[in-house]
Amino acid sequence: MHYICIIIILHLSESVKRIFLLLVFINFSILAYFISRPYSFYKSIAVRYIDSFDQLVINDSIGHDTLIINTIKFLPPRKSTVYTIKKNQRIERLLEGGGNCSNQSVAMGAILSGKKQRYQVVHLMPVPEFLEGSGHTVLQTIYKDSLAIFDLLGRSLLKKNNHSITYRDLDSLANENAILSIETNILNSNRDSVEQYYTHPFKTFIIGIVPDEEYNKFYSFNKWLPIVTQETRYTQAFYYAVACMFNKLPHIYVQKKDEKKLSSYPIYTVDRILSFTLIITTWLSLGVLIFTIIRKAVI
Repeated sequence: MHYICIIIILHLSESVKRIFLLLVFINFSILAYFISRPYSFYKSIAVRYIDSFDQLVINDSIGHDTLIINTIKFLPPRKSTVYTIKKNQRIERLLEGGGNCSNQSVAMGAILSGKKQRYQVVHLMPVPEFLEGSGHTVLQTIYKDSLAIFDLLGRSLLKKNNHSITYRDLDSLANENAILSIETNILNSNRDSVEQYYTHPFKTFIIGIVPDEEYNKFYSFNKWLPIVTQETRYTQAFYYAVACMFNKLPHIYVQKKDEKKLSSYPIYTVDRILSFTLIITTWLSLGVLIFTIIRKAVI
């Protein structure tokens, strides 16, 4: 591949060559930075701001109560983190017990999606540590004709005062800087302890929601991408980068009231700027190559 790049560079005019080399230098410099922090690329660029989570409605969904309860009840103990991006593979790994809280929540959502049930993946994101992959993830869907949140890793239905909670409860607790007093209604003893996520001060967290439409868009795109034999966080980061290039990466929606909290951390702002710069310079580099090829063909 590097021989091809050298041949192309040799055929560029001096001015175009300088532009191309500058873009390549910028690309590789940013890539070198994100290789050491692969989660940061996805997390920083995926954030989108909305006025209110009330805009993300799934109340019109059919609920398959038996499906989600029985799936959670029979999950084996948790195994290692899963890096696959394919929908069916994610489901297979979940049923084998594979994955962290995010992996398992997304995979359970994929199972529900197969039955036309709506869902949302809800991220509890400590700022700015979520850029390194810290935090916790749960699944919100319809259960007993109303919204409910399931903690896949904790094999639990989350409740407060013996009632199912929703994102509204998490949001109100966050606004009040309260201590989370969430009860975990345990459905399966093959679980990780997750209670610590619901007892820490919530003021250090913000909430991010990924609607099911975002994952549907992502799965439709990545079904054309090849399957790798060895899945790592770097292969996953590469596929996420490709999805970013075509605006197919699942967006994490954050309420505008939390924008100032995020932006107050320079590392978030820097990572976000670098992520968007990487996408822009990559497209510009490809544009220069395409322009050169067309120009040579015409001449």
